[in-house]
Amino acid sequence: MDPIDPIGGKVRASAHPMIYVLVALVLANLVISLVIYDRMTVSPQSASTESQLPQYLGQDSLSELADQIQVDFNSRNWTSLYDQFDPVAQVQFTQESLEEQFDKLGPLIGTIERAEYSHFKFLGRQDTGDVFELNYVLQVSGGTFASGVLKIKFVDRGDHPGIYSVFITGKG
Repeated sequence: MDPIDPIGGKVRASAHPMIYVLVALVLANLVISLVIYDRMTVSPQSASTESQLPQYLGQDSLSELADQIQVDFNSRNWTSLYDQFDPVAQVQFTQESLEEQFDKLGPLIGTIERAEYSHFKFLGRQDTGDVFELNYVLQVSGGTFASGVLKIKFVDRGDHPGIYSVFITGKG
């Protein structure tokens, strides 16, 4: 005899096989999504790497890096600025697109009077190497803002930083 549910209909003794297939597909999709997400994200840093910058980036080198960007920005020498980027970054954007973006930014920032290194962030490990972000506080004049921030994202190339991005933002 078949069981009867409270509203008088018959209850199936077993679920439809299609439900099992759907549940299996949902679980497979979840597992695949997690695997893809894990591969696309940066690996967690090790304690020894996260606490220090590469040895070639001493205080003088950190200042020189910002000074060259400052000189190129102030003189609007976008060719020289573009040449500072790592070849991997240069493949992803053109000198013309960099020039277009920085031409818009120039009047807002004005002139970078001074760049002082503040701190760095270890962003993780990629196939190409360890990735860092250098942060500088900017003193600016002649633009809309009273001060600014310079962020340089780079990959450690063993003997030099391979610059991936340069962000300049205004404050105040």
